[in-house]
Amino acid sequence: MKITWIIIGTSLFVLGGFGGYSIASWFENENTPELLQIETEEQVVHEGEVEIPTSISLTHLSDDERRAFLLAVIEVNREEPEVIEDDMPELVSPIVATTTDTTDTDVGEGDRAFPFDSEKRYPIVDMPLHPANGTLRTLTSAEGMLLRFEDLDMLNGPDLHLYLASDLAASEYIDLGPVRGVRGDINYPLPEDIDLTRYPYVLHWSVPFGVLFSYADITVQ
Repeated sequence: MKITWIIIGTSLFVLGGFGGYSIASWFENENTPELLQIETEEQVVHEGEVEIPTSISLTHLSDDERRAFLLAVIEVNREEPEVIEDDMPELVSPIVATTTDTTDTDVGEGDRAFPFDSEKRYPIVDMPLHPANGTLRTLTSAEGMLLRFEDLDMLNGPDLHLYLASDLAASEYIDLGPVRGVRGDINYPLPEDIDLTRYPYVLHWSVPFGVLFSYADITVQ
């Protein structure tokens, strides 16, 4: 079901050290919007003693920065996002491995050593304040490796970039540049020498505020 996100508040509530704000999700053919109101850290991301990255909790932002962040989110969601419809590239047969070390692997002509299953679909995980849906695939084509988002539908954010990161806090990352869109089927080519076992998290990241909007975990199982 397609979701249009409408920002309906301009206030920022600071409860228990956690910045929350109100947004409404408006579903087609429904008269009453469903209000999503996130207020406390414990409600949304804290289970037991799990450490919460500041990129999720927003505790690294001052009150003024949180207000600026909210207003920026409102601004970039004023218009309906463009739907991107990238074609599925022609794939070559990857050699699925559990390591990127392919020294002893017999790679045939037209094949590329690739440590991930191109048939697998990784779910897009949304954040408490930033709804998102869709899946991610890791593919290899004649032109090289790429990431492909399918049926992506997520809240837009201020200056969102696509990161390949070592963790959800983006302690180490590779910036693939500004996102091409937040809705549709979207391809991103990868650097030829990228080691996805070192950067197993694909993040939609707000650069000026250091806030995580959504992610996919492509860790090899």
